[in-house]
Amino acid sequence: MSALTPDEFRSLPASKRVDVLELEIEYSLKLFEFSKIFNFESKDIEENRRLSDDFDRGWREIMQERDSKIRLLIYEETL
Repeated sequence: MSALTPDEFRSLPASKRVDVLELEIEYSLKLFEFSKIFNFESKDIEENRRLSDDFDRGWREIMQERDSKIRLLIYEETL
């Protein structure tokens, strides 16, 4: 879990830990589905480079969205 440190996760109430784990599962599935789109078997180096850049960009966007949602859960807990 990159959005939380282990101590942050342990400090959450059990219900919020479940919420965080559910988000982790949801985003793991999104990443899996996203990764199935890409085929890096092309012999064209430029095509592979473009695919790699697109893949990295998409992966980061998904992870940032996940981290934002997890941080929002923690913020809601402190209100």
